[in-house]
Amino acid sequence: MKYFTLALFSFSLVLLSCEKDDIQLDKQIRLEFGGPSTGSYMGISDTSWYLVNNPDYVLVNFDKSNYSQLSSVTFSASIWSDNASNYCSVELYNLTDGNSIPNSIITSNQRMVNSYADYIESDNFINSLPDKPIDIAVRIKSSEADQPVYLCPSMIIFLYRK
Repeated sequence: MKYFTLALFSFSLVLLSCEKDDIQLDKQIRLEFGGPSTGSYMGISDTSWYLVNNPDYVLVNFDKSNYSQLSSVTFSASIWSDNASNYCSVELYNLTDGNSIPNSIITSNQRMVNSYADYIESDNFINSLPDKPIDIAVRIKSSEADQPVYLCPSMIIFLYRK
């Protein structure tokens, strides 16, 4: 017969009061979406915007007011083209209201090297976001017909605080 010793510990909770100005918040928050569950990269060769119809590519219920002291919001993704004269464009799309999010577009003609393409970051689009919760998706297009462009499934929205 084996015997076990059970030790009981007691914990104390101490609440400290601090001034609002003393609270230290993260200066950068990363909201990652897409990711490994979506499988491999996404490619198209159309010059019209293609709305990626995959729930993994949607950031559900995003509301900038849930994050205090925001100074900027940007979008970053790894995009590339097989042809240096062809550009890949990707932008965020407000599914709730049915329109693109101004200033969220990223464009590049970089080519993949050793199975890697750099992440490209958009301009600040904090003022283009509505003051309410929205579902955010992505759209992609090629600058030249019948020339493929690609989007890595792991995308990031960066939230920066003052």
